[in-house]
Amino acid sequence: MSRRSAPVRRRTRKILETTEHSRLAYVEGPSGGYFVSEQPDLTELFARYGILRAQALNPEESAKLIEEVAQGL
Repeated sequence: MSRRSAPVRRRTRKILETTEHSRLAYVEGPSGGYFVSEQPDLTELFARYGILRAQALNPEESAKLIEEVAQGL
């Protein structure tokens, strides 16, 4: 019995904040893109971005990790 994997759904998200502190997001997927400016969807996207940002490596740590992975190839 063979196992088939489901197609990966990738979406590009752009999080924007204007100089007047208005927030907006742009989400792009395989069938096109759309803007998100209404709650609660906008709050959810900004919360997810905050989590990703908190978990991200700083530039030096990123460079070190890339070097370590490249050496292991």
